[in-house]
Amino acid sequence: PIAISLFPAFSKFDKNSEKVKTFFKLSIKYVSLLVVPSALLIIILSKEIIQIVYGASFASVSIYLSLHATLFLLIGLGFQIQQSLFNGLGDTRQTLKISLIQFVFFLFLAPFLTNVMGVTGLIASILTSNITATVYGAHCAKSRYKVEFNYKSLIRIYLLALASATPSFLCTTFLPFPLTLKVLTASAVYLISYLTLLPIAHAITRSELQNIERAVRKIGPLKPIGKLILKYECALTRS
Repeated sequence: PIAISLFPAFSKFDKNSEKVKTFFKLSIKYVSLLVVPSALLIIILSKEIIQIVYGASFASVSIYLSLHATLFLLIGLGFQIQQSLFNGLGDTRQTLKISLIQFVFFLFLAPFLTNVMGVTGLIASILTSNITATVYGAHCAKSRYKVEFNYKSLIRIYLLALASATPSFLCTTFLPFPLTLKVLTASAVYLISYLTLLPIAHAITRSELQNIERAVRKIGPLKPIGKLILKYECALTRS
């Protein structure tokens, strides 16, 4: 939904405008701030989530959820956002090429890998085709519109999300809580750890927090929670 909402924003820019580069770079970072930790949390808690939703007898299929969730870790390369960029700038031909590359790779890989590895092979073919298409899309975005990826900032976000996973994983391993309470506790610990590390490691600046605050104001249901989180982040940036 976030990526789709970026389409009308990109459509307001001229192809050769510097604003396209700036907006694309900020979009990648802001969406990564949300999606990367969310994907990692699902990977960590996949077994517990499957047990809660489907029952303990389905616990073994949690690996499928974990593998599929890794797809969203491609967000740092513009996964999903590239489509909004190209379509918003009227370059729909490029979107078609990316989709065709993804389809062709999947078409050739899926039958073979599924036959060899079953469901895991099917998911692997989905991941491989999306990785190939996303890398190609990132190359096209850089060469055609000179957009930039703030790799240092993105790597920091990935590392912080991964570091925050450690206490959350320990919660799921050692806490003697009922399953649902364990998931809620691990999620809360992960969220607090991640939100604390972001400003301390300078992965997010005060000006960026102000940009996010302006965006949160327009989302009524999320406004109270967003304001509370942003107050906490701002307090840590001042310390």
